Amino acid sequence: MSQEEVLAVAECGPYKSFSNGDLETFSGVFDGKEENFQFFFSEKRLRRIGVYLYEGQDPKVGAKVWLALHGTMTRFFGPRRRRVIFRLPPVRRPPLRSRPRRWKWLRVLARLKWRHWLSQRTKPYSQATCGVR
Repeated sequence: MSQEEVLAVAECGPYKSFSNGDLETFSGVFDGKEENFQFFFSEKRLRRIGVYLYEGQDPKVGAKVWLALHGTMTRFFGPRRRRVIFRLPPVRRPPLRSRPRRWKWLRVLARLKWRHWLSQRTKPYSQATCGVR
C-alpha cells in the first residue's frame, strides 16, 4: 500500500502527516473501539502499522489494557500453540587442566614452611653423629 491508498480510506480520517511521511489517525477501529493508528512507510510503501491502545503512566491500567488485547488476539487468532519458556544457556566450564588451581599456592607455601621448620630442628649433615658416639 502506498500513502495515497491509506489516505483514500476516508472513514478512518482525518489523518495527520509527520515530517518523514508517516501517517496517524485517532479514528481507526480496533475491536469495536476507536484507537490511535500509525502507518509507517519506507520507500513509499507501507512497512508497519502500529495500534496504540494505551499511552499513559499507570502500570495497573496498562496491564488491564494488555490483558484485554491478549483476549482479543486469542479470539481473532486462537490460543497460542506453543508455550514459550525462557531458559538460560548452560554454563560452560573450562576443562580441568585450564581451571585455575586455587589451593596450589597454599600447598607450595605449606611445603616451604614445613621444610623451614625441619631445617631448624635438625642438625646439618656435617654435625650429625650418624649414630656413632
